[in-house]
Amino acid sequence: MGFLEAGIPMEWQDTKEYHDILEYVLKHGSDQFLEVFRRVKDRKNDVLKWGDEVEFHIGKVESDDSVKISCKARELIEKLEAEDRALVQEGKKIFSTWHPEYGAWMVEATPAHPYGNSAADLRKVEPNLRQRRRRIMKALNDDEYIIGLVAWPRMGCDDFLVESAPPGGKYIVYTCIRSSILFYNFVTCKSCISVLCYVGLFRSRCFCQIH
Repeated sequence: MGFLEAGIPMEWQDTKEYHDILEYVLKHGSDQFLEVFRRVKDRKNDVLKWGDEVEFHIGKVESDDSVKISCKARELIEKLEAEDRALVQEGKKIFSTWHPEYGAWMVEATPAHPYGNSAADLRKVEPNLRQRRRRIMKALNDDEYIIGLVAWPRMGCDDFLVESAPPGGKYIVYTCIRSSILFYNFVTCKSCISVLCYVGLFRSRCFCQIH
């Protein structure tokens, strides 16, 4: 899937007026898929190319030792990409690439080149993961850190951001068309309500016995 960096996507309400276009895209998208399938269905012995991705959360340690998320993903990615360009100009090889995620406090790190189908490629994964983490940590300030959890533990709690954010959640969405319009606007406009995240509370038997 291509990554949308420029352009003006239609608002969700506008797409109601373009059903004919959407039906055309749906039909011809299916036709194109079948055409590609027929063309390559007899191919054999292709090398399996694969990779991985790790999504890092950027946190900052405050003076009171609390840790809050810092919405500096764009700044961090630009810095890392500038370092990569300098390495390429020096004739050196880069091993990682950096991508924005939905959250403005998140950075997605992937290998710069796909792995192959040999056992030797399996040995490249862990060193590459370590190299990605070292690169990001080196680009951060001394009081900043990254974690690779699925979600930020204190997301939505009082005062969980380094920066003061207005209500509504749009501030912490990464500032690119893909995130701010395709994700945030479509979700909110389609449902006609603000985004609400309800997290179920699981109380184990051990917890109940202790308390």
